[in-house]
Amino acid sequence: MSGIIEIDEALITGKRRGVIGRIPRVQHWLFGLHSRNQNFTLIFLVPNRRRETLIRIINTCVEDDSVLISDSFGSYVNLRGNPRTSAIEEALPNK
Repeated sequence: MSGIIEIDEALITGKRRGVIGRIPRVQHWLFGLHSRNQNFTLIFLVPNRRRETLIRIINTCVEDDSVLISDSFGSYVNLRGNPRTSAIEEALPNK
């Protein structure tokens, strides 16, 4: 992927039955990259959202001198030193 790329992570859980109960133990983290220039999206099922996990995907999928747009989540907030990216733009804060 190249050009302007948006990155974000999401947590998917099972359905909660009723208003009483615990959050389901089955939780899946997804990490997505969307190229605005190519109108192409990649979504990965990841075991966690640690920096090492997400950086490995970014380094594999993103070409040099791409621009990443993120929500400034801690795992990829300091990507400015990454040689694969020419700039990092921060969008809305992670809620």
